Amino acid sequence: MVLRFLLVVLYCLAVILPHEEVGVFIMGFLEHLPRPEMAKIVLSISIGLTGLLSIPFWLRLRKHPQQKSILLHLGIVLLLVILTYSFLFVLPTETAHFPQYALMAILLFPFTQRFDETMIWAMLVGLLDEGYQYYYLSPERTNYFDFNDVLTDLLGAILGLIFLWPFLKNQLKSPRPLGKSIAWKALGVFVLVALTLYAFAGDGPASIVRVAEEGFWTIVPPGVRFHVLRPLPGLVLVIAVLLAFRKMAFRRDSPLSA
Repeated sequence: MVLRFLLVVLYCLAVILPHEEVGVFIMGFLEHLPRPEMAKIVLSISIGLTGLLSIPFWLRLRKHPQQKSILLHLGIVLLLVILTYSFLFVLPTETAHFPQYALMAILLFPFTQRFDETMIWAMLVGLLDEGYQYYYLSPERTNYFDFNDVLTDLLGAILGLIFLWPFLKNQLKSPRPLGKSIAWKALGVFVLVALTLYAFAGDGPASIVRVAEEGFWTIVPPGVRFHVLRPLPGLVLVIAVLLAFRKMAFRRDSPLSA
């Protein structure tokens, strides 16, 4: 268990700390391409790798007693992924968040054995990642705490758990009541801190919005249009997604609940 914990810590650090270097490295290969060409290449690579890596999932799914439920949840998450890509992404390379946090959730699951708490812990790592970028890595280049990425990280974590679902036997535990879950309490603390900073920090160094975006769409060169999730809608949206998927995979009559 100690080695597994160290692996999770190292993976978290590998996701968070070299964020800037990885982005610059990837864009070094793609920045000369027009955005439509970049999108085609990134999507082709993403779909190809996902298809290849998901082969064990599909093979395992064929005989799983919750096959229909798994496919339903997968379809819903893929729809949310498409909407996120269409409305919230500035660059196609942001699809990297999905596999990053899918693997994050798979690594975290053995410590909780609960899907809802695993989603939260993975998303909280994403919040640390965004905080690191916003307050330390590039404060002069970021106008707002990026809830777009937080939602993307959460959807990636849910995808990872769905791909893990067919491989589970008896280790999945039922969700704890919200008031008794450390993960939900930790999320509550973050929400309170975020709302406090949003309400009282103004435009100071602790503010989570330095420059407010006006209108529904934000446009950046060369004419890329995307929506910025403001703090209140962003918090509401991620909590709504967490609640919607809170009991994913758990049924009292299922062998998973044994």
